[in-house]
Amino acid sequence: MKNSLAKLNDFDSVLERGMPKYYNLLFKQIKKRILSRIRYPKKRAEKIEELSQTGTVVFVHKTRNTIWHLALSCALFKIKLPLARFSAGLHAPFVRPFKLFLRAIAKIKWGPSDKVAKQEWLLTECVRLNYPAELFLRKPKHFFSNKTSFETNYVCALVALQKKQEKPIFLVPHLLCLRSSPPRFEPTAIDLIFGSNVEPGLIRSLLRIIFCKNFAKWEVSEEFNLKTFVEEKKHLSDLTIAKKVRFHLLRKIAEMERIFYGPSLKSHERLRLDAIRDTQLQNYYKHLIKQTGISKQKLIKKTKNYYDEIAARFDMDVIRIMDKVLNLVWNKIYDGISWDSNDIKKLRDLSSKGPLIIIPSHKSHIDYLVMSQVLYSEGIMPPHIAAGENLSFFPLGYLFRRCGAYFIRRSFRGDPLYPKVVRAYINQLLKEGKTQEFFIEGTRSRSGKILPPRLGLLSIMVDCLLKGKTKEAFFIPASISYEKLVEAQNYREELEGKDKSSESAASLVKSTKILKNRYGRVFVNFDEPISFNDFLKKRGLSKENINNFSKEEVVKALAYSISSKINRCSIITVTSLVITALIGSHKRTLCKPMLYLFVKRILRHIKAISNSKVNLSKGLNTNLNEQIDYALSLFVSDNLLNEEKVEKTTYYRISEKNALSLDFYKNNLLHHLVPDSIISTAFIALGGTRGRGIDKSAVFSLAQHLSKIFKFEFIFPTGKSFADIFHSHLEYAKKTNLIYFDGEKIYMTNFRSSLLKIQFATKLIANFVDSYLVCARKLSIIIPKVSSKKALTAKLLENIKSSYLGGMVEYPESASKDIVNNAISLFTEIKVLNFVNKSPALGDIESLHKLQEIKKTLQLAHYKRDDR
Repeated sequence: MKNSLAKLNDFDSVLERGMPKYYNLLFKQIKKRILSRIRYPKKRAEKIEELSQTGTVVFVHKTRNTIWHLALSCALFKIKLPLARFSAGLHAPFVRPFKLFLRAIAKIKWGPSDKVAKQEWLLTECVRLNYPAELFLRKPKHFFSNKTSFETNYVCALVALQKKQEKPIFLVPHLLCLRSSPPRFEPTAIDLIFGSNVEPGLIRSLLRIIFCKNFAKWEVSEEFNLKTFVEEKKHLSDLTIAKKVRFHLLRKIAEMERIFYGPSLKSHERLRLDAIRDTQLQNYYKHLIKQTGISKQKLIKKTKNYYDEIAARFDMDVIRIMDKVLNLVWNKIYDGISWDSNDIKKLRDLSSKGPLIIIPSHKSHIDYLVMSQVLYSEGIMPPHIAAGENLSFFPLGYLFRRCGAYFIRRSFRGDPLYPKVVRAYINQLLKEGKTQEFFIEGTRSRSGKILPPRLGLLSIMVDCLLKGKTKEAFFIPASISYEKLVEAQNYREELEGKDKSSESAASLVKSTKILKNRYGRVFVNFDEPISFNDFLKKRGLSKENINNFSKEEVVKALAYSISSKINRCSIITVTSLVITALIGSHKRTLCKPMLYLFVKRILRHIKAISNSKVNLSKGLNTNLNEQIDYALSLFVSDNLLNEEKVEKTTYYRISEKNALSLDFYKNNLLHHLVPDSIISTAFIALGGTRGRGIDKSAVFSLAQHLSKIFKFEFIFPTGKSFADIFHSHLEYAKKTNLIYFDGEKIYMTNFRSSLLKIQFATKLIANFVDSYLVCARKLSIIIPKVSSKKALTAKLLENIKSSYLGGMVEYPESASKDIVNNAISLFTEIKVLNFVNKSPALGDIESLHKLQEIKKTLQLAHYKRDDR
């Protein structure tokens, strides 16, 4: 035995059955060109090196695979970690130099004579001598394998060894991740012969690793301390403990598989059948049959038709092709797509705990594509995306559906069965653990601001989470920002009153002209996830004790929390800073040096009020002037900004015709400045000037009234009262010597810059004040002349344009259809305006008093603003 151990201690010369250190000429090339490019996580490598100082490391795979074994040996050798000296009977002699090949195939003459006992003995002696080892938990599943378990119980052998020694054994689960499809719920003939995507056979794994290019990487789970576990379960037998350890390791690897590959992919027919079996849908069948007498077969047939109309047809082959096509397009029109890999890591970790529901801002049709591609490029399966049925036209509908889009009608009116099928489908996606994406705004924001949340789809998801079998889900607020918008021209026309053009194949062909221009950079940012269970818990609720009223409150609170977080994580782009500086300046004209100064002031202010917790586009902290020049070149090249030179000074000016287009960029960051703008507007409206103090309570009251008037325009931070926001902004204004207090009065400081800053702030929301004022004045006059909401919007928009041309309205972007629609929403909510059979009508006398109060407030803000 001593002689055997002496030989075993010299692995390089005696036992060439672990991970190879030396390779023959052929495999050296394979290693160099293919295996060496597989990434291994740096932090986990450092952790394994640390573990090896205190115990013995055992690398664990789910299934035995020669390629995986060789890939891991190359990765460990590259990062200078010790190689496993035992590989559970897998030693691949064909990759070694000829002399070592002969030694590797030589039979070992020492140790137990029984083959199973010999393997267990080799493992335990290897680990006892503190050499790393490699284990495979089972054989791969395929047509030619009779069973998946090994004759040798390696885990049981390690448990027995751990009971005898003090030094801990660390089992570290590994997964080799290659870009591939999710595992199929129903295996195909190819899967049976060559292995599945997750458990490929030799040929399939070799082909996948060749064609994965630079995407292959190792995922490494947290180590499993066998010593701690054995001590906790010491009353159990070795075999029982081994079964529990094996189950734990398989679960850890399954979590990594789920994160990377996503849940198993079922056939469309199987998914449709599962949706029809939904409990609530089945109960609704019984209700309809009892109420209408319609047969169940007809209801099922109708459900199948609705399901086919709605459901995605996820296809990884289409996704791969789209990825390559989109990369070509993005390289043509954009200067890059930026995101933080740490955000993606958070999503990857969360996806093992429950389904993710990603909710980005919605400013462009490109949003659908950008988010999916970012996740795909980071090794996360693209989400199932809720899209409007207007995008289901051929050929885009076909492609989108296979990239994960599911299509929902804009309205559920007309057939009560349709929303039940939608709910069943969404519940199915949640139950399957699929990542989903939807836009809480419901439609694209033409104005650049985040729109008030629409609660329909969110309400369905909350209902599914409350009543379904999904234990937990995470809502992920996100922001997608553009330095320059592809649809800018279309948005300007729509805001001016033109009807939205419907999506079609013809419009797709026309859109190819965007390939002639450059649109800067795209930014994708994520805010902190919202755990649904934690969200309920903070409100003293649970899934069991919630009623319909509290459910509505939860949906509304969750919606505004998500919208606020989208605002918070949105990025500050240089294009938004430049346009905001110009819009707030006198006559919307600035020379380049002053433009630099204004942008720096705005940026400094936003950083200060957000405690530097704000996302900035690359370069804003380091080379701001260069970034400003870059933004100016984008706008000037598209004739959106007028550039004029007088002597040696260059001036930039916003022209009247481009004001509405450029207002989009100001609105992208306006949420950071709205509290200051509202407070400044209230201060000026009450007669605040240098040397004249205004009661703090009066400013607070007017500012609060303005915030309520503009409730459909701006999303304020959740978790803070208006009083908290008001006082914190006043304190900051005092700290920066903009104002000072004398008792309960607010005074503007005597610096000339103080007046300019306050006037600057008022100009940022002046177009909203003017637009709402005209709508409030003209509402009662126009209503008798129109018969629909669409006609009312058009008439109010015409009156704003007339007021602008007549000099009563100062800014051309006041004539915006989005602002008019929001004003109508306000009047409807306070019951100044009612719709009877879709025809507008004025409310009662009490509500008209509210309209008079709004008009009075807006008149004050409008006229006093113009005092100099």
